[in-house]
Amino acid sequence: MTRIFGVVGLLCVTWSLGCAEMDSASQVEVPGQGESETTVATVSGHASVPESNETSSERHKSAIGETALEKVPPYASKFIVSGVYSPRVEVDASVVFSASLSSNEYHVDGSRNVIDYGTVQVENGRFSIEAHVEEPKVAKLEISDGNYAVARHYVVIEPRAEISIERRSRIDGMFVATSNGGRHTRLLDSWQFDEEYVSALRATYIAAWDESRRHDDGSMELDEDFVRLWQRSEGMKEKYLKQAAWESKDPLDSLLALELARGILAPGTLDTIEVIALYDRLAKSLDQDVVARRVTPARNRLDALLQRTANNKKLQPGQQVPEIVLANLNDEEVSLTQVIEENDVVLIDFWAVWCAPCIAAFPTLKEIYEEYADNGFEIVSISLNTSVEDWKQISERYELPWIDIGAIEDLVGPTAVAYGVQGLPTTFLVDSERRILQKNIRPEELKTVLRERYDEPTVRN
Repeated sequence: MTRIFGVVGLLCVTWSLGCAEMDSASQVEVPGQGESETTVATVSGHASVPESNETSSERHKSAIGETALEKVPPYASKFIVSGVYSPRVEVDASVVFSASLSSNEYHVDGSRNVIDYGTVQVENGRFSIEAHVEEPKVAKLEISDGNYAVARHYVVIEPRAEISIERRSRIDGMFVATSNGGRHTRLLDSWQFDEEYVSALRATYIAAWDESRRHDDGSMELDEDFVRLWQRSEGMKEKYLKQAAWESKDPLDSLLALELARGILAPGTLDTIEVIALYDRLAKSLDQDVVARRVTPARNRLDALLQRTANNKKLQPGQQVPEIVLANLNDEEVSLTQVIEENDVVLIDFWAVWCAPCIAAFPTLKEIYEEYADNGFEIVSISLNTSVEDWKQISERYELPWIDIGAIEDLVGPTAVAYGVQGLPTTFLVDSERRILQKNIRPEELKTVLRERYDEPTVRN
């Protein structure tokens, strides 16, 4: 049996609710090991057991009222996402819950464009978000307690859609997003109310909250029965979403199903090569504006992930690091090759302001630099995934004495891809011929290497 610590890990594993915002082809990246945008503290579930035979539209009318949209003109592009939320366990009365809705697409340069449809307070256990949308999109609804997302649901919004989040079972915490029809119903309700799926999910949920499995330290045992139930529900979810993505006759349905699959399914579930091929197929049949914002950039990011992984494997001790030219905070271009050739040994240190271990290493690196800089040792720090303002603030606060350059891009940008940077911190110790001496060397290890290389370090005055 496997022991897993805390409800967070258990439910993230159980329902694959996207405990980190990431491409499905990549490994999980968290601060200090990679990039992570959202941490799910506890999860209320996003599917449940229907308790009656009423239709999705009837369920929705009972939740928000039959004429809710009539109050908010213009009717043509308006949609509503509303519902109920109550925490599974009692919380402090001072905790204020909020609901936010957003979707992702891309700018022309390929950078992520997060579209915010609004954030509202959950009052008396209820919330309602009303906004406009011009085309069907996958949106992410998050319930937050002010510090963490405590529940997450993926929905398909489109003009005139009415989507409701409701508790659909007496089992605490089980909620589901239903719609008055349209693409949400076709792509989500069509399988999340399937009797076989509901039965498997319900059994998994009961097993997940079985208090007899819980240890004093908060961990729980996942026995073979639990794993089997989880795999069964996940397998059905994967089957339905992949079938809709790869077999739908409507190319927009295919795109929406693919976006849902990449958000809902566990990372690594989808084959990256197959996903790229599907994006290429959709690029030929969808409106070119949609392709420019939602297809080509997503496809290219996946391709970059593959290249990054390949470069990470290739760049090992003995191999040469690639040339890059980046600007410093004075907007002066710096050639990495030139710096390397002018010094005996160079530490290339990739970091970001959100990477606590990266910043925690700066004081020790400063000590090492002061001790060995006059022996031909240099450091080149490369800021990634950071605004110029944040980069400047950290650099000035720690008074970084070495060559400090930056690439204002994320971890699938050209610099990170070229160096195979899967997570942060990532470091390379190279010689004057650009050959890698050691990779991901820690400050204490670096001290030992330099001490062995330079018997009598020179201390700067």
